Amino acid sequence: MAYQSSTVSDVTDVTRSGPDKFPKDMNLAIEQSRKDRVPEVRAWDIASKFLRGDQNLVWDQSADRLVSHTHRPGQNSTVTNHMLGVYRTTVALQETHFPDLTVVGASPSYDNLTKALAAEQAIRYWWHVNKLDRVLARCARWNSMAGNSALHTYFDPGTKRVVTDEVGAYDLLWEAKASSWAMASWRACRTIYLRKTLADSYPDLKDYIMEQPGFKP
Repeated sequence: MAYQSSTVSDVTDVTRSGPDKFPKDMNLAIEQSRKDRVPEVRAWDIASKFLRGDQNLVWDQSADRLVSHTHRPGQNSTVTNHMLGVYRTTVALQETHFPDLTVVGASPSYDNLTKALAAEQAIRYWWHVNKLDRVLARCARWNSMAGNSALHTYFDPGTKRVVTDEVGAYDLLWEAKASSWAMASWRACRTIYLRKTLADSYPDLKDYIMEQPGFKP
């Protein structure tokens, strides 16, 4: 979702309000979260480039970003990529070891056994409809590259069913300076929309949406 960026020098105390105790100024909280994870994002960028076979990298101070190193005559700057083999092995192992499930009734009575069977069939239907084997495979690739991913389960009013999608490391945000995901007072999964799509979905906010800055990693 589009949001207004702010310049934040350090983490400030954001007043909380509402029943969910979310930050009152969510734009500021998101910006703080983004700034707090800059080192991790740079590490993910490097890992992503290595896994694409682009391991000859240098940091361009003037551009403040990674660039591919150009070979010069008489210089040997070959970098051996040890990540690809480990990545492929790890992903292959995770993709072939999916969890299985069995629902057991609370007692051997007919009613409880019937409920357990119905629950198991419902879960298997949800697994099949959402193609969870593919979703978990994509999570395995995120985990192997960035060490983080998530499953987002929600009710989609368009399809009128429960949907489960994977969320990549770049799209997971949480309270700045939190020592762990569990200790954060708020967590969010980000979805990137085309500006026009967002404006068409919320015509009353079209002017506000069109004025917002573009996507930031």
